[in-house]
Amino acid sequence: MKEEQETREGSVEVAIPNDWPLHSDSIAGVAGALSKLQGELPLIKQTGYNPHFKNKFCEVREIVRVTYPLLAKNGLALTQLTKPHKGTLWLVTVLMHEKTDTWLKGYWPMVPERKGQQALGSEHTYARRRGLEGILGIGTGDNEDDGEAAEVDTPKSKSNFTAADSLIQRLEELVGDHEESVNNFLINNNVIKQKQTFRDVDEKTAAEIVKRPSDLIAKATNGS
Repeated sequence: MKEEQETREGSVEVAIPNDWPLHSDSIAGVAGALSKLQGELPLIKQTGYNPHFKNKFCEVREIVRVTYPLLAKNGLALTQLTKPHKGTLWLVTVLMHEKTDTWLKGYWPMVPERKGQQALGSEHTYARRRGLEGILGIGTGDNEDDGEAAEVDTPKSKSNFTAADSLIQRLEELVGDHEESVNNFLINNNVIKQKQTFRDVDEKTAAEIVKRPSDLIAKATNGS
């Protein structure tokens, strides 16, 4: 078993220190309350839309709108704080149960591809969304019937946002202003065909790019 969980964001390798706890000694209280909350939690709509990339996403404010009343109802509190560690800023999501003092924690490294407060703000928002979705175990999608069609096996009752879509959305956030260079590089290296874009790569290739996006961007912008 590895002593540390390793992830890669951009060209920076980050590791969750093994002395960062994921939960309190007992999780009976918080787990029981979370179980009740999840039983009431609807599929959260993707209310955000990026007109440049033409993709939908679930906004943090929509997750908060839906989940916070259910958190309060079940005696749960949630907070998201930033924590610097060895040059990396981490978002720490903490889910707490008021009656038993039990808790869960999740960690997400914030390593924006570009410098500046705007890039860091975008990374913070992305980290918040991932932290909320992860610690609450929630799903997102276009549920136009507000849950009334949950028992009907139709496209409306299911999220059409797949794991592959999630990877492409992450690629869009990482590629940013380098889209033309990245597309040309992928075409020249026969990864995609003419008139295709990086969004047309297969799921395996997308996953590899997400691990080390700065490598691709550097090669693309240097004309390699």
